[in-house]
Amino acid sequence: MDRSRITAFLSYLILFLGSLYVLIFERRDDYARYHALQALGLVFFSAGVFLGWVVLGFLLAWIPIIGPVLSASLFALVIAAWIFAVVAWVMGMVNATRGLIAPLPLIGRWAEKLPF
Repeated sequence: MDRSRITAFLSYLILFLGSLYVLIFERRDDYARYHALQALGLVFFSAGVFLGWVVLGFLLAWIPIIGPVLSASLFALVIAAWIFAVVAWVMGMVNATRGLIAPLPLIGRWAEKLPF
């Protein structure tokens, strides 16, 4: 494997720090940069889902009786989103090692537009 594929793979494997390394030190390598943005988009998606659940769960918890139940039920959506993120993460690593430039499902097109 060439250096670009290894760097792209590491941007997925070491998630946030690997992506930052590529975006700072390997920014001229378009292939590694593409996969670093995809991995960073995946991190932002996962963190956003969790933080959204925390905020919404806190607000729903103030509704008597049904609020805490709804808040706990929303956690099922968080689990589903994280399962999706793990599948997308593996797909990204496979794409990076095979030399493919393919956007991740659902978040790939958005991640391509990240301003880094």
